[in-house]
Amino acid sequence: MQTTEIETLVNDIQKAFDRKDLDAISQFYHPDITYFGPAFPAPVEGLEGLKRAFDHHFQDPQRTRTSIKDINVRHLSDDSFVVHCLVEGVRIIYFSEERFRGRLTRVFIGPKNRPRIVHEHFSLTQ
Repeated sequence: MQTTEIETLVNDIQKAFDRKDLDAISQFYHPDITYFGPAFPAPVEGLEGLKRAFDHHFQDPQRTRTSIKDINVRHLSDDSFVVHCLVEGVRIIYFSEERFRGRLTRVFIGPKNRPRIVHEHFSLTQ
């Protein structure tokens, strides 16, 4: 995949998260995904586990708007690449807003027409 295609992919994933669209989000992940993030106390293993974790997380009344910046792509092989980027956003819960900023790393594997995230790590920096 070309870098511009990867940037579009990364933004499409984020839009699905902002909509809390679990079906759309699931299409981007490999069945053997390992996910690390501040919303969960331990790593989440496997697509079914991730779907349960996200579904539970999406029950929260918060809405989130995010933007992805400084996308850096590193190709590992013909069928794998790593994306590092900055995530900035705002969580809106009822009438309050909380801004956040973090670093996101995703490892994709699979054919160029349908790469899947096999490892993801998100950490807050503020």
